[in-house]
Amino acid sequence: MTITEDTTPPTVTARDAINAACSLAEDAVTFPTANDACDGEITATRDVASFPITSNTSITWMYEDNAGNTATQTQEVIITDEAPVLPVLAPIASACKLERSNVTVPKATDTCDEGMITGTMRA
Repeated sequence: MTITEDTTPPTVTARDAINAACSLAEDAVTFPTANDACDGEITATRDVASFPITSNTSITWMYEDNAGNTATQTQEVIITDEAPVLPVLAPIASACKLERSNVTVPKATDTCDEGMITGTMRA
């Protein structure tokens, strides 16, 4: 009887980047699987400790079969943030001079910053 030792790591396939607007929640991440010649399908574990992910990063997926053979792969996470939507500002007319207290500071809307952004005045 010949006894063979499992020394082959799980086989992984490339992972596409994850693109998300503003942030990536933990429940939006699907755990990938790898194939192992002896153990079949193996579900990965990951190295990202905190969610939501709010900036570009990589997730390292780790696979380990029952014999302790390991394989890893990385998956890029790309977070996009669009510019705020600026309001249309009407000209300000004043007969003599304009006081700061008479100017209404405009607000812009922003998807990633949950609502309104208040402008600042430079003059």
